[in-house]
Amino acid sequence: MSYRRNRGIQKTLKDYIVPIIGGVIVLLLLVNVFSGDDTASVDGGVSTEENTTALNVSLYGDSTEAYVEYTGGNRKLIESDISLFKGEKVVVKEGNVTIWAQMLANFVLGRWGDFSYLESGNFALDSADLWVTADTPTILQMRYAKLHIGDNSVLSLTQNEVNSIVYLLQGSVEIENLAGKSTVLAPKQKLVISRSDASNDDVDLSLQKTQIDEYFIGSDWFIRNHGLQYLTAEASATGTTDTVSMSSKIVTLDTIQDEARVSSASIDVKGKYTVETVRAIKINGKNAEMDTGAKTFTVSGVDTSKKENDLVVKVYGADDELIAKYVYTVYYDSAASSATSTDLFKVENFSLDSTKFKFISPTTNPYTTTASMVTIEGMVPANTVAKILVNDFQLQKFPKNGTYWKYHANVEWGNLKPGLNIYKVDYYGNNGELLHSNAFTIVKPAATPAPAAVTPKEESSPISGEA
Repeated sequence: MSYRRNRGIQKTLKDYIVPIIGGVIVLLLLVNVFSGDDTASVDGGVSTEENTTALNVSLYGDSTEAYVEYTGGNRKLIESDISLFKGEKVVVKEGNVTIWAQMLANFVLGRWGDFSYLESGNFALDSADLWVTADTPTILQMRYAKLHIGDNSVLSLTQNEVNSIVYLLQGSVEIENLAGKSTVLAPKQKLVISRSDASNDDVDLSLQKTQIDEYFIGSDWFIRNHGLQYLTAEASATGTTDTVSMSSKIVTLDTIQDEARVSSASIDVKGKYTVETVRAIKINGKNAEMDTGAKTFTVSGVDTSKKENDLVVKVYGADDELIAKYVYTVYYDSAASSATSTDLFKVENFSLDSTKFKFISPTTNPYTTTASMVTIEGMVPANTVAKILVNDFQLQKFPKNGTYWKYHANVEWGNLKPGLNIYKVDYYGNNGELLHSNAFTIVKPAATPAPAAVTPKEESSPISGEA
């Protein structure tokens, strides 16, 4: 009886020992998968031991719409603070986002922005505006330029289809184009590298450096990012004694604007100044007549006979010390000066140079094509145009005071049809005024119908008896 009972117990253990061992093996495999493999995908992204340095991404207001785009192309809507790992990017549709890592750098990415955290640990800006506060040396790639940013530096970057634009407010930055040609900016300087200069190994970038313009200083982007405090701090650090606000001028001209057209080979320029210590003003070397009581001045007979004229305004203080310098560019329209006084046609006049409102693609106007879609691209003067309408349709992606715009003419959308297509473009200023209008023409030949099929006819034999 006892022997039979022991045999039953042994049989039971034999029956279950194999499933038990198998279960233990499966359990060990599961533990290894979930805790020992650091390459598991998270929300479509990649998290590895080499990719543990994450950036923090925060929404800049409730109206912001932004996404994280992972390596495989998947996107995730950012609804609250989120981490950004190497190989991932942030895309902003509306509003701004803040991207930062403590003791590394802080970025503010603007509307329509495309910012990448590269596998190398560097960064890339593919479109829109980016405000950079770098605590440590930082490398950032733009479309047409590579930036080596020094520590404790503050910059504003703008990237569009045509230009890579860099403004340096504080610190230092070395900029090189795609051909390796480089230059270094000083604080308060700006550099624009165009698409055409991106791969040009003959370009001298140092000749393209300019001072930060007042339009930028007065922009919403600059003010929102507290840009003035950096310029003021830089001026104090360098011992600058100019007490005039960075967003104002010592001298303003009343009778001429920058980028204006004139119809005379010489003009009289009148203006005013705001600082008591001004002792003399010259325009292209000609002395101004000063009214010190009213703080006004007049320079007579300024030469504007060239097609493009730079008026260099120099302001002097005590002991002939140069305290300010400005450059205004005006264009001489010789055809306008030879026109008769008879007003045969009513013509609208614009103070801005109309050549600055130009189409850059397609390169011929009118443009003939059989394509089903054509993208019209154009450029406008910086910090001038608030909105653009094409055949009364307002371009939604054109940023206020931007420089680049595009419009898609598409057969499927009904705005490109066989025949003559004319696209009237209206440019409006910040006060709603019409600045300029021009037009682009697309000729789309009608599709040639295929020749109709001809059914061969049998030739009947002559009737008997006919000749």
